[in-house]
Amino acid sequence: MGTKTLGNHALAYLLTKGEEMTTGTLTVGVWYYVKAKATSESVLPVDIGLPFPAATALVLATGDKVLPLTKKMLGFARGKNLSNSKNVQDSTTDSDEGQQSNLSDGVIATSGSISGYNEIPAANSAQLDIIAMFTPVLSDVTGTISVKEVTTPICLLMLDWTARRLKASGPSAGDVAEIDILPVIFTSKNTDSDHGSVKGFNCDFTATASDDDGCKKAHYIGTYYFPSTP
Repeated sequence: MGTKTLGNHALAYLLTKGEEMTTGTLTVGVWYYVKAKATSESVLPVDIGLPFPAATALVLATGDKVLPLTKKMLGFARGKNLSNSKNVQDSTTDSDEGQQSNLSDGVIATSGSISGYNEIPAANSAQLDIIAMFTPVLSDVTGTISVKEVTTPICLLMLDWTARRLKASGPSAGDVAEIDILPVIFTSKNTDSDHGSVKGFNCDFTATASDDDGCKKAHYIGTYYFPSTP
């Protein structure tokens, strides 16, 4: 019987890229995007443009380039939705004898939404990053106001469908993992507040082929990795 999950097992994160690495050893459990690979000496497990979690302390070869990723959880989230579709054109002719025939151009459209309850956003939180994609944000710290201007970045989004499958504190090394990582543009943000209900916070996104560093989407099925404890 296959492993099943519940909706509250999933967590959503915005991913931040660290400094490009061209030498050194990868940290077990950290996710990386591959920017370049050595011609033959590379031990990186995926092609250029794809992400992977470091299962071992891999040593970069000359010519390898990777971007380490850090996670900022979207703590307001409850519902996570991800949808993929392909365009289909009706190609029916008389020779199809009354049965519809279709052709597809193979172009995949990916979109989704994250919905939940509003949390007054903390400084540098992922929720604040999303708000600033739609309106200038004024942050007052002891009388000094900083302004976060509106931007429209391509963000890296992680939907970890199995993060809390076994326990609320998160997975352990070797637990089954199912994770989506994709470059997205947030296309809408909605907040709502009614008597007798908790204020909502919802956003929609559309995926794009890659971001400015060539990072593409991927669906990961495997296990979680963490550094060994002495």
